[in-house]
Amino acid sequence: MPKLSVIIPVYNTEKYLRECIDSILAQAFTDFELIFVDDGSRDKTKEVAMGASKLKSTKIIGYPANKGKGCAVRTGVLASTGDVVVYTDADLAFGLDVVKRVYNEVT
Repeated sequence: MPKLSVIIPVYNTEKYLRECIDSILAQAFTDFELIFVDDGSRDKTKEVAMGASKLKSTKIIGYPANKGKGCAVRTGVLASTGDVVVYTDADLAFGLDVVKRVYNEVT
């Protein structure tokens, strides 16, 4: 079981998602899972997320279109297996060691 679950709700974010994923995968803290919750994207968001699934413990969850970020985050929380659960927007990039600092602050 991972120590941290990182939920990324996504909806038509193919332009930004790769940078977000790369910033998370560059972290020194590696005991985490990525959970993408696709809110009915019509672009290549799912394909970008699937590329990350080859690199890290990843879940990609889809459900009927456009229920909103709140539903997407809640769905991710229900699917998470980490001791600590956080979420980020798909258009944000993490600085170095942010994941480790967040984990350390809440544990």
